[in-house]
Amino acid sequence: MNSFSFDLIHHDSKLSPFYNRSKTESERSKEAFIRSLNHFNSSMLIDAKYSQSDLTVGDYLMNIYISKPNIQQLVMPSMSSGLTWIGCGSCSSNCESQHRSLYDPKLSKTYAGILFGSKVCKYLQGTQREKSNVCQYKYRYGYKKVSSGLLGTESFYLKSPDRREKIFTNIVFGCDELHEGDFQDGVQGVAGLGQGSFSLVSQLGKKVGEKFSYCLVEEYLDCSSKIRFGSDLRLYNPDRQRKVKFEYSPPDPNYHLNLEAISVNGEIIKIPNKKHDMIVDIQTSLTSLPSHIYNEFIAKFKKQLGDITSIQHPEHGTCFLKRELLDPNSPIVVFHFSHPLLFYGDFRVNPTTMFQEIVDYMCLTIVPIEGVSVLGNRAQVDVQMIFDLSSSSLTFAPLDCVDASY
Repeated sequence: MNSFSFDLIHHDSKLSPFYNRSKTESERSKEAFIRSLNHFNSSMLIDAKYSQSDLTVGDYLMNIYISKPNIQQLVMPSMSSGLTWIGCGSCSSNCESQHRSLYDPKLSKTYAGILFGSKVCKYLQGTQREKSNVCQYKYRYGYKKVSSGLLGTESFYLKSPDRREKIFTNIVFGCDELHEGDFQDGVQGVAGLGQGSFSLVSQLGKKVGEKFSYCLVEEYLDCSSKIRFGSDLRLYNPDRQRKVKFEYSPPDPNYHLNLEAISVNGEIIKIPNKKHDMIVDIQTSLTSLPSHIYNEFIAKFKKQLGDITSIQHPEHGTCFLKRELLDPNSPIVVFHFSHPLLFYGDFRVNPTTMFQEIVDYMCLTIVPIEGVSVLGNRAQVDVQMIFDLSSSSLTFAPLDCVDASY
């Protein structure tokens, strides 16, 4: 079996090191909402106490092992980063909350610095010469997040589904010495899942194929979601396969899809010129649309629900009175993406995660946000997603991610 898997730990699940049992579901929903707004630029209102908080960490975490001797690192898998970076050196503050050992390249037998004049250093934008002629980098990813430090290579240790361990040597990564942008104590870095030569997917692809796949479960369940890397990834439900093409516009590592239309119970919302850019993201909870598309979408959505009370919540978008939302079956929402010939590009938004409960209201997990449109992780729950960088294609199909032996 030429694949390797990791547990994806939701920030708010009981398996997370950051789980706080004293928080209510409404409080967790609010924090997930704020993380979504902070992950990409947003014009929506944010409480001042959240805008500069540690909530920008994102929704999912995973453990990887690097160096010899092995050091476990808790990292954030990021589809908006084309570079993997790990915090280096000793902790400077809140050391008691650093629940993982910090990585020190001086103690590793497998670390090697990358010289300034090398091809690798020249390829990455924003590099400069360090005193010892080592390549110094400054890498921007996401929104107002910057990792800077020294570029090097290291051995990564990955485990396959049958628990076999495989060593991947000479993986290019950033040894982060100064991170700009809020990052939660205890998280040691970022696993770059974006496009580009230095992403973890591309580098592993030289040995196991440039594919990765994930299947997300509800965060309240006592089990982890899964992410896998490898050339032998296949859909569990091939008869329900959908396939779309994603674009790569260097140096932007994100996975861009073209949205042609949206339907609500079969009623079509046309996109001007059948062209609207939407990013697929694993760290953003909510799905977002610009107001000129969202307004038409929400009008058709309300029409399908009938005459029930709705409000426009400043922090949660469109919400409905819980006592009036009697029918548990929400309207069927489908995003129609551009697709290759002989395939369909219809992505049905998971109806069970269409709403989130906020006190007396049920609020939509599709919100109006100016800026980048995002297909968030709530819409992707119980959908097997396979990204193939070699063919620039995303293949997906519905799947019970709990029962599947992923």
